[in-house]
Amino acid sequence: MKRHLLFAVLVSCLTACLDSRETTDHKSPKLYDKGVGEQIPFSVATRWAESFNAATLAGRTASTFSLEADALAHIIDPVNERLGVVFHHGMDSNKDYRLMMYALDQDAELFKNKIVDLASGQIVDASTARAWAKQYAESHPATPWYHFFGRDVFVEIQSKEAFNYIEIVRGLNEELAEQVLLFVYNTKRIAGGKIQGESVTVYDVSQTCPPCSSVN
Repeated sequence: MKRHLLFAVLVSCLTACLDSRETTDHKSPKLYDKGVGEQIPFSVATRWAESFNAATLAGRTASTFSLEADALAHIIDPVNERLGVVFHHGMDSNKDYRLMMYALDQDAELFKNKIVDLASGQIVDASTARAWAKQYAESHPATPWYHFFGRDVFVEIQSKEAFNYIEIVRGLNEELAEQVLLFVYNTKRIAGGKIQGESVTVYDVSQTCPPCSSVN
């Protein structure tokens, strides 16, 4: 009898531990880690971009969006108060694809800060952005709804004296997982405004949603 009782207590403890771990993991995912995002080889990034463009994937629009250094600064500064930046897929009332970008604060509340529609370069209000995001999520339940890059990536990008602009490109990796790639252009100039040379670094390894709680 004591052996059965001890076994029951052990099973109960193990179950409680597993429940606790699952609950903790659910409440504290890697999502919104300030260190999310890494550099990847340019050749890999271009291959993924080409794969996305070549794929016949219903509802996916291959587009490249450009963001100047000054515009980026207006979105994410002051960087020390940000967790990072979200690139949020959307679909408007005409079913046209939209890619929205906004900073995420320490409270991790979506759609709180200035939201930029990268296609037009215009600011959109939160209610419009939520509607676009919801429309996209409902139409694309099996693909990412948004991608998060931690602030450390943008601190590194902005620390480059020659940083000029970013191209945001959609990609598809070897596992057919959708990516948002940041092609960062660093342009060195000489007297008279002439370009001396241009280098490109690419960032990926963003955190995607899903998995996430909701499009809130």
